[in-house]
Amino acid sequence: MSTPLTQSAQQQDIDLVALGESQGYRVDDPNGRVGTVDGVVAGTWSDRPDAIEVRVGLFRPAILLVGAADVADVDPVGKRVRLLETVDLTDAYSA
Repeated sequence: MSTPLTQSAQQQDIDLVALGESQGYRVDDPNGRVGTVDGVVAGTWSDRPDAIEVRVGLFRPAILLVGAADVADVDPVGKRVRLLETVDLTDAYSA
């Protein structure tokens, strides 16, 4: 079961097309690696997502749903998505 981040940030000027093509990218928060983009949740436009699904955990994998508003930037060259705020991974494991 996936859950959204509890604190939503203001909408940033990010490249939503690049975010829509970010499957497989590494996801970092201000403290470092969080996980990997496992899927993209399409919005009104198929190339502009509302959220990304982030696979977290190595031995006990889970999916964390992260809204597009919580993304700081997308780096297609480095294949990374950076989040605005630190992620509480307990959100991914609570069900």
